Amino acid sequence: MHYDVAMRHQQALDPSALTTIATTLHAIEAAITDCRNAGKDSETDPAVVLLARHLGTVCARAADDTVLRRTCLDEIADIRRHPALRTLAYRGVSYDEAAKRVFHAEGRAAM
Repeated sequence: MHYDVAMRHQQALDPSALTTIATTLHAIEAAITDCRNAGKDSETDPAVVLLARHLGTVCARAADDTVLRRTCLDEIADIRRHPALRTLAYRGVSYDEAAKRVFHAEGRAAM
């Protein structure tokens, strides 16, 4: 297996390609894995720290905390009004133990 040890440092120095939360998290996870493979401490690795700080920059582009909190509360209320049973039935729960548990629990409650 090939490990590109320098890649985490290169991404940390130029994170311009990391423009979304998902891509930045993926880069952080890959850097942590790379640290483990290289025998480095990921908690103090400068590349991991820089990538984590970049994640903060990417997240700062979103709405302010008040709007995000209000949206979360609205989503919770919507979830409570519309159980996941219908969505899980359409999507299917094969090979997904957590989805199966929710599907069966909500199915029993609906009956």
